[in-house]
Amino acid sequence: MEAVQAKLAAWLRTGSPGPDERQRRELAIQKVEQDYQLSLPEDFRLYLLHASPTDQAWDDEMVIWWPIERLRNIPDEYDHPIAEPRIASQASDWLFFADFSLWCWAWAICCGDGEDRGAIGLIGGSPDRVVADSFSEFADRHLSDPNSLC
Repeated sequence: MEAVQAKLAAWLRTGSPGPDERQRRELAIQKVEQDYQLSLPEDFRLYLLHASPTDQAWDDEMVIWWPIERLRNIPDEYDHPIAEPRIASQASDWLFFADFSLWCWAWAICCGDGEDRGAIGLIGGSPDRVVADSFSEFADRHLSDPNSLC
């Protein structure tokens, strides 16, 4: 995961956060977990702690990566039905973390304790579906073959 974090940080043009910034991020992560009564998957937590942007960041693929404070679950962010039953049945456990070109579609990570924990879903795409089994897989594929995730 460290290599993926370094690649994402370079891709998003974020530097390695210093101790004060890491402490601020840790508190923000804890607030998200408390607000949604969830525990973030470890690879996603590490991304947020070490490589996520401090403000919305566009990458070269027109993906907008959200800062920690912008993370929202499906019911709080998306007012449309979810076509994928695996996602719809536990929508409050999925947190959005990035969107494509001003919300043409977005990606969310499952933070529930079930079999989909850590999976990444494409929401608002055609059709809604699970596109990766983990954040690490999602990040690797985004860096090597971003079209495979839409």
